[in-house]
Amino acid sequence: MKKVNVDVHKLVQNTYDKIADKYHERYSEYSEFFLKFSKEFMNLLPKKARILDLGCGSGRDSKFFSEKGYKVTGVDFSENMLAIAKKVAPKAKFIKQDLRKIKFLENSFDGVRCSFVLLHLKRNEIPSLLHKIHQILKKNGVLFISTKQGEGEIVEKESLDQSFEMFETFFQKDELEQLVIDAGFELLLTDLGYDRYENDEKIIVILAKKITEL
Repeated sequence: MKKVNVDVHKLVQNTYDKIADKYHERYSEYSEFFLKFSKEFMNLLPKKARILDLGCGSGRDSKFFSEKGYKVTGVDFSENMLAIAKKVAPKAKFIKQDLRKIKFLENSFDGVRCSFVLLHLKRNEIPSLLHKIHQILKKNGVLFISTKQGEGEIVEKESLDQSFEMFETFFQKDELEQLVIDAGFELLLTDLGYDRYENDEKIIVILAKKITEL
């Protein structure tokens, strides 16, 4: 592990551009762990809901939800990831945006998906993103978060290709729960578990509902 002293956003963007094919090959299919929580997410949404897939990567989630009749918009800042996503999920719409600067109309989505997205932002950037998500969600809109449990912020070798590095921010479950509450959400479900893809690290999953106007 290294101390974080680089432009982490450029680092993450460059690494994902370089490993896009390997990433898609590894993570293109749902594990039982994420299938379970994706169904929980769907159960909280209206039919034909509008879903924003933030940090959509190579399009696995966008494909899953768009094929079930939801109107999906995927956002990522990796050109190569988006190129794959457009082929994987042709029914979804994809936009290149920096997650720190997302621009959508207020009250425009029924659900927002943040699967391993907070992981690649600096800790002090998380409240701002959660506030923006709160704004673009409709009343009683649903937020899905999954990320790794841990401590601190690090730059380390990317597991899919050791010739590149990746920046990651880790959270404790109660810390992340409080950030979500502070952003104007009611917690509906929180859980810790192991996914087959990350079987040595615990995954935090949160489902929350927008309840207040900030």
